[in-house]
Amino acid sequence: MSIRDSFLQNAAAGLVSASVDPLFSEGPAGHYLGGEANPIKPRTLQRWRQERVGPAWIRVGRLIRYRKSALDAFLLAREFQPMEVD
Repeated sequence: MSIRDSFLQNAAAGLVSASVDPLFSEGPAGHYLGGEANPIKPRTLQRWRQERVGPAWIRVGRLIRYRKSALDAFLLAREFQPMEVD
């Protein structure tokens, strides 16, 4: 079961508020962005942070966390629409 499925199941059971924006560490964030078959590697996320080109992150002490909404915004910003052909 994916992290997203687990969160949704807990939200449906009333264990977690559905309005909470969950935080992901590098591993789960990479799986969320790239999928289970082709996850983004933690080293890539680290490089993106250094270059300031990846999704927004939160530093909690020495820990790095990504909000689900930041990951969604990162994906939406890279979405392309097909061109219309007349």
